[in-house]
Amino acid sequence: MMLTDNSDTFLVPEDAESLLGIPALGYIPTIDEESLRLIRDVSTFSPLVESFRSLRTNLRFVAEQPLRSLAIVSAVPAEGKSTALANLAMALAMEGKRVIVVDGDLRRPTQHKLFKRDASPGLVDVLVGTHEISDVLRPSGVDNVSVIPAGTNPTNPTELLGLLAMEHLVAELEKRCDIVLLDTSPLLVVADGMLVASLAKGVLVVVGQGETKKINVQKTMSLLARARATVLGAVFNRVGMPDRKVYGKYYVPSESPDDKDDKADEAP
Repeated sequence: MMLTDNSDTFLVPEDAESLLGIPALGYIPTIDEESLRLIRDVSTFSPLVESFRSLRTNLRFVAEQPLRSLAIVSAVPAEGKSTALANLAMALAMEGKRVIVVDGDLRRPTQHKLFKRDASPGLVDVLVGTHEISDVLRPSGVDNVSVIPAGTNPTNPTELLGLLAMEHLVAELEKRCDIVLLDTSPLLVVADGMLVASLAKGVLVVVGQGETKKINVQKTMSLLARARATVLGAVFNRVGMPDRKVYGKYYVPSESPDDKDDKADEAP
């Protein structure tokens, strides 16, 4: 993918550090095929999988203490935060972490689609008191990952997410797993996202390389600072990668001498 040479967008990771004062913790490659955007659907040694392994490792080092909850946010819609969250959940699960994904984007929920689960009951139903956590916490289809979808379509999402019940829910979920991943509404669109982000122990900002406007992320950082959220860093999405044939060879384990000998023995 060719990046547009616009000075008002983020073109290099250094922009995150120089303009926002936060580190770039990861780079997610551009994936053209919709069916291959989740790491469960691609090779273990693909650049996509490696990008989330790297993000997983960097998050561990940047956090001052083990993260019990993490909100994934973006400034505006269509920057890939929900898919990034689902993939990060899978990457964390690959190293044995017990992960709970909570879809806190009550206006345009996505996690139930990504994990192919029912949309309700879910978060809304717990917050209004019609269901218990055990009623809505369901297996995701991925080992070690559970998901709470957004639930019944609410008429008052901002008010619901601002309830003390939401704070209690996050605290309870932190006790039930190693890390809770919270999806949010875009922060510059509605107030919902800020309410969810403020409850997490850390926040990760998704930035579309060559797409996200710097002014939008700067406004987002101001909102997060006002909410006293702990921003750990940024992850750059839709990054152009080197030629797949060359890049891929780096991650695929080379054959050992023994493997080559075995193949030679099998040859006619």
